[in-house]
Parts: sequence; structure tokens; C-alpha cells
Amino acid sequence: YRSDDVLIKNGDVPEWLGVVLSGTLVAVVRHTQIAMLHPGELVGAMPWQTGGPSTVTVRAMSEDNNRKKVVQILALQYDLLYKINTIRPELGFKIMQMIGRATVVQVMQTVVMCAGEEQTKINKSVVEKESFPRKLKRALSGYKMLSSVL
Repeated sequence: YRSDDVLIKNGDVPEWLGVVLSGTLVAVVRHTQIAMLHPGELVGAMPWQTGGPSTVTVRAMSEDNNRKKVVQILALQYDLLYKINTIRPELGFKIMQMIGRATVVQVMQTVVMCAGEEQTKINKSVVEKESFPRKLKRALSGYKMLSSVL
């Protein structure tokens, strides 16, 4: 995606859950930025977990106003996640736990950002050192067919 490209519109029900691989995304509600998503963070986690529409618009952002700067996303189609959960429920459970933990951290960061405080004041014991894509790849490492997709 290029700067200002919209990935998810407020009210849309995405069919994928994404992990930011490079670049920055912004989440906006009524023209107000409420969160920034950086590499390793999830995009579309709330609609995935609630089964409902997105409550934010998510767009690619270029910090240096370079329209050509690319934001890369690893998009996991819901169908693939459902298949993983059906074929390997223990793996599906691990993935859901990782998504849940990542979502809690993002919600905490958003609350802090909206309160006008720096995100660095968040209790770092909640934020795990390993990035979500690395955790997912490690979790899938025993499942050759699935890990090769990623």
C-alpha cells in the first residue's frame, strides 16, 4: 500500500486479519487519529474478534510525505484461519491467544494515546519482546504446509 491508501473503512467487515510488516498505518475515527500501527502490530483484530464491522478507518501513512513509500501487510484470510482452527485446533488456540494478547496491548496503547500521554508509559511487562509475525511463524514451524504459506 502507498501513503493514504485505505485498507479498512469504518463500517466495513474485512475478510482478513493483517500484520504490519513495514511502514506505518493510522487508525482514524471522524478525522481524529486514535492509533498508529507499526511493524509487528495487528490490523483488523477487533472486527476479527467481534465478527462485526470496523469502527475505525485504517490507512497507510508516510511520515516523510513520500507517496511512493510502501506499507507491507501480511494478510491472513479468515478462511485460512478457520481452516487452521479446524485442522489443528491446538494451533488455532495458540494463534487466538497471540491475537488476544496483541489486541489488549493495542487497546492499552490507544487509550494512552487518546489520553494524551506517551505510549512508552505503558506497563512494558504486558508487551512481549518478540514481534507477532515471528511468534506466528514460530508457532507454525511444526506445520510445514502452513508455515510455508507464511
